[in-house]
Amino acid sequence: MTNCHAVELAQQSHYEVLRTMAGCLLPTDVVAFRHLFPRGRFLEFLCIDDHVSVQILARAAALRGDPVGDTRVFGQSHVAYDAAGLDPHPKKCKRNLHQATLLGADIDGVEGFVSAQRDRTLPPMLCTAETARFQAKWAVLKFAGCCAREYIRFAMDPELTASEAVRQIASGNEVTFELLKEFVLQRHNAACAAAAKQSGHASPEHASKIDIWARGQCSHVPQASLEFLRSFNGSLSGFAMLLFRSSNGCFWVSVCLVAQIRCVGHGAAAEQCPNGTMLPLVVGLALVLLLNCSWIVAVVIVVALLLFFVVNLIMRQESMLYVPCVMPGMQTPSDNPEGMRSPADRQMKFEDVFLETVDGLRIHAWFLPAGDDSATRSAPTLLFCHANAGNIGLRIPNFEHLIKRLQVNVFALDYRGYGQSEGTPSEEGLIEDALCAWRWLQKESSAGRIDAEQLFVFGRSLGGAVTIALASELQKRAQQPLPRGLILENTFTSISDVVNALFPILAFESLKKRFLRIKWESIQRVPDLEVPMLFLTGEKDEMIPPSHSRHLHARAEKSRLKRQVVFPEGHHNDTWEKGGEEYWEVQATFLQECLSQAAGSKKVNSEPVQVTETT
Repeated sequence: MTNCHAVELAQQSHYEVLRTMAGCLLPTDVVAFRHLFPRGRFLEFLCIDDHVSVQILARAAALRGDPVGDTRVFGQSHVAYDAAGLDPHPKKCKRNLHQATLLGADIDGVEGFVSAQRDRTLPPMLCTAETARFQAKWAVLKFAGCCAREYIRFAMDPELTASEAVRQIASGNEVTFELLKEFVLQRHNAACAAAAKQSGHASPEHASKIDIWARGQCSHVPQASLEFLRSFNGSLSGFAMLLFRSSNGCFWVSVCLVAQIRCVGHGAAAEQCPNGTMLPLVVGLALVLLLNCSWIVAVVIVVALLLFFVVNLIMRQESMLYVPCVMPGMQTPSDNPEGMRSPADRQMKFEDVFLETVDGLRIHAWFLPAGDDSATRSAPTLLFCHANAGNIGLRIPNFEHLIKRLQVNVFALDYRGYGQSEGTPSEEGLIEDALCAWRWLQKESSAGRIDAEQLFVFGRSLGGAVTIALASELQKRAQQPLPRGLILENTFTSISDVVNALFPILAFESLKKRFLRIKWESIQRVPDLEVPMLFLTGEKDEMIPPSHSRHLHARAEKSRLKRQVVFPEGHHNDTWEKGGEEYWEVQATFLQECLSQAAGSKKVNSEPVQVTETT
């Protein structure tokens, strides 16, 4: 890409620029660029001397005084300034610094986010507005080949062999060929240069092949992209850049190819996309392709996609709501990472329990005692109803803290379809599973193993809805004993309200009443419950609005005791970790209040409490 070409592109419309650059970036990165850069500006920063300039990074590092500008890497100081393209004029230096800042060269400021993105723990399309700026920075860092710390380590390590250095650099999705070339030049190593050539620098023959294929083989995108990926020995960035330059009019073909290559490059085996990668790729690709269409075609596509989404939501709502498997191959606890396969991994005593439901299914559970037989009999027992995604093994660290901090027995079950439990998840089925677990606890209390007067239920997220439904069913049936208290963490008012929060475009009551089969209407059950309730709410819950817990707390009018505690730093799944000591203290106090409260005593209610400091 020449400077003239860059200027020409920069003069096009904003969306045209984004659309053109999409051939070398994740589609989601393109969307992020729109929020950080003014019209066309980033092309002027990235397109220098016919390549994505690694000198931008050198310039930023030299201005900041980072080690990359040290004489051990760039030689004498004047060489460093020449390499960085610096001008001693103060105004130009200031402009260079401004450009470097826009490009996100402050690596320290985004190091944590870069690490998270490398692990792909957070799908880019799920980034909140708070992280949008960092997402854009990360896109620039990735595109410019800015793993400066890795580059320094490679360049400064005399024991690192050339072939190993090239292999490590070229295999990184976020490291461009320019960084590899810079590494070769700095080391002045002929073997390194030879290894770089072998690692996949594109030959004219490759360029011709890609150009022919991109124009004539559009119907075989996935297979062909993999073939070319293999021919380049995994050098993703070089392939993407060459494809972008050679495809010309076949822009949409290059986008499809780059999306496929990026997906494979994120660690997938063969042609299977890694979990959490396909969704952002597909959505991002769709957004980018829309920019290449006329407005009429774009409207038709958007309407078609909305109809497809609505129909899919109606037909597959159970499989969309219930997520027994967080990742492919992690169905049962034995498939989990080490330390989450069995309580025995953490030297915890436990008992494998298999329950039989009234509809003939086998449900798996663990009973984790507070200590020896005497401690088990005297301790409160907590029926743990876990959150939606994954099996009970993923909650083992939480179980360990519950037992140690609250001195309780924990009885945790996997709902039907989760873990080793049989069946398929459904609202009625999960309620029956909880009732089955409650019957087991009654049986154990009758045998004198646990105290029937100290039975509590804990529910997180979906488990909170299960907990409320269980208490409602027990109260309706007048079954004794009832739970002495419910602990409800980051739960929701109803699935309908969750749909409103996550998919505002579907917030039509008439549509939901007609097609929404899953209800979980906790907001309708809570007003009739008399059992004590403690609501634990993470203020930064990114999935369930904290207002849901507040509404449930407000509607619990008949409860003999109700409390709500809000943790400012708590997210949906980590409130128990971010809540600090206060998280455990409020639960211990609640358990004690419930046990000391007589059944006919006066109601004790309170306003929500905001935790101001957490550790």
